[in-house]
Amino acid sequence: MIDQSNEKNASYSKYKLEENEDLAEFISIILGDGGIYIPPVYNSYTLTISLNGIDEKQYVDYVKRLIYRLYHIHPHEHQKKNEKTVTLNLHNKKLINSLILKGLVPGDKVKNQVDVPKWIKNCIKFIPKSLKGLFDTDGSVWVHFNHKSIYLSFRNASYPLINTFKEMFEMCDIKPQPKITEFHGINDETGEDIYGYQIFISSKFYVKKFLKTVKPEKWKDRNRRSYLGTILILLNSEISIKEKIFSQIERDFPKESDRRYSVKYANYLFNLCVKYGCVINNKTIEKAIKEALEYSRPFYNREDAERLKTNFEQLGTFQAVREYEINQGNMARKVEQISKHIRLLFQEPDFLEKYGQNGHQIWLSKNRNMVIDSKNLRFKQFQFKNKKLICGKIFQIITGSPYNLSDNEIILKLKNIFYHMDLKRILFLLEDPQFKPVMVNFLKKYIKLIKFILINKDDLKKPTKIWRILELSGKQSHVKKIIAALIEDFPDYF
Repeated sequence: MIDQSNEKNASYSKYKLEENEDLAEFISIILGDGGIYIPPVYNSYTLTISLNGIDEKQYVDYVKRLIYRLYHIHPHEHQKKNEKTVTLNLHNKKLINSLILKGLVPGDKVKNQVDVPKWIKNCIKFIPKSLKGLFDTDGSVWVHFNHKSIYLSFRNASYPLINTFKEMFEMCDIKPQPKITEFHGINDETGEDIYGYQIFISSKFYVKKFLKTVKPEKWKDRNRRSYLGTILILLNSEISIKEKIFSQIERDFPKESDRRYSVKYANYLFNLCVKYGCVINNKTIEKAIKEALEYSRPFYNREDAERLKTNFEQLGTFQAVREYEINQGNMARKVEQISKHIRLLFQEPDFLEKYGQNGHQIWLSKNRNMVIDSKNLRFKQFQFKNKKLICGKIFQIITGSPYNLSDNEIILKLKNIFYHMDLKRILFLLEDPQFKPVMVNFLKKYIKLIKFILINKDDLKKPTKIWRILELSGKQSHVKKIIAALIEDFPDYF
């Protein structure tokens, strides 16, 4: 319970914090690596932030400076001998009450499924600082060994928090991979199971944009940059050198968990690479990092062009294909480049033989039938085969449930179906902020159609009238075809 008895005192006024960027970052740090504890017996208020005092000493100092900038006090610092964790503790009741008033929830963050306070989420200028606080505590910068590029990830055990993290990304026009996934790990120190959620940024374009917009302290840390640069230099070395170094690493660090970033392992890796002839210094490290973040103009590649063609057949617009490619961690091609590469694919000898000289135009006219009217939140056109499939799934969901499901509950079940079928790209339209409002509106219209059909199944002879009454988009003839398909697929209901 919040103690407000002295709120009018002058001594309390300095803890009535202004909602600003520093406070947004500090609250996000607490959401990541901190907590407020109020034992009911002793009524003692404690704010604790637990950080890595060995491998992230620079960040510990940064947080201490931030606390002083906000409150003009120094936290109590405690670190046990032979342990990495350092705790920053504050025991001021009025100070902690001020943070509770700003939206922090005392107690177990996982049980409470904490989230970023609304005053932060609702102000665009606070969002980069909130992202910074969350990422510096629960985020990771790492090198993807196969792609030889830098990836970002964020993990947390609170689903509302990680979902807000994703939403704040998108508000900064940064696109993470579209799906939040579950993870299961082991705590290195305690050996206990860890469960939670994670999200990744893999596109070079958006990794670079995030680092420039948010400016995380993790990215500024000299030891970490040296470690990332050393790995990149190693991955770009001669095969014979790489094999020797990786063999030595496996002998010296047999447990994969010991090969994660730490000052000790970073120094070991640096010295080992230098021993085997890698040229590593500040200049080569920064050069390797810069090159890992560069995305070059894409040249025509048949394999890529075939993937783009398949994506277009399901998404129906070049812009949607572009957004989908970026979200999958592929190169950020321009719309014109996607169109050109598909056109070049149809000039391949086997494609010319199969589709003919006008094959590209015929294919384009057949598949370019998803036209979006974003102003009025509707599809002017939508592929009938996908529309028919979606309507069939809606029919199965409604008739297969003993309960009267809401539209949102039906859409949630549809999302799960899309994910497990060959409609993952339709799922993308439902999750991407640019297309989601249109897709949700489209699904609700056709949920309404299926409910109408079920209620009026004995009077379905005027599909044009049904199309007009329900204000459906697309061709009127599609309603007639959908009704016919449902009668054929589910004869027991008609």
